[in-house]
Amino acid sequence: VLICALRTAVTVNVDDRKIRLTPRHGLLIFPFQFHHYSQALREDISWLFVTFELADAEPLAALRNRPFALTPAVRALFAELVEAYETERTEDLPVLLLAL
Repeated sequence: VLICALRTAVTVNVDDRKIRLTPRHGLLIFPFQFHHYSQALREDISWLFVTFELADAEPLAALRNRPFALTPAVRALFAELVEAYETERTEDLPVLLLAL
């Protein structure tokens, strides 16, 4: 699960760790990692969740339990992802999203 915090900080409890995810940051939750959310600063949370399958997660290992900044380039890619989802919705969509 790829989480992008757009508005409102929340603590993401991943396995035995508490990770504070603040706005304009993202976090990748790996398969089989237990996770839940707590300590939201406000009720109006605006987050983007992206789920996907990947045969080998090893290339992403450096992102395990590490929030990352949503730079302008990364935010632009997420905007493209959402736009593609909203406008394309075809059988080829998973391939399109993977290309982004």
